[in-house]
Amino acid sequence: MAAGLRSDRMAEPLSLVLASRISEIPPMNESLAGYLSANGVPGEDILDMQLAAEEAVTNIIRHGYRGRPGEIRITCTVRPDSIEIVIRD
Repeated sequence: MAAGLRSDRMAEPLSLVLASRISEIPPMNESLAGYLSANGVPGEDILDMQLAAEEAVTNIIRHGYRGRPGEIRITCTVRPDSIEIVIRD
């Protein structure tokens, strides 16, 4: 089991749908932090996950959508030995 995770069970995934706007990033980070914290992920690891997701979503918005409307789907899953974040646009 990864250090700090609460159990050997896989947590229910967190699913988010964001509009392709930079203003969606702070609520995304809050949702990720709440989910990860509730599943026993240490604070420093939460910050690392938020940073990685923020960079990926920012790149999608700026370089993929380029101001056009769109949708970004994020799924985060805490497993006993890993954390997986999948970002689709």
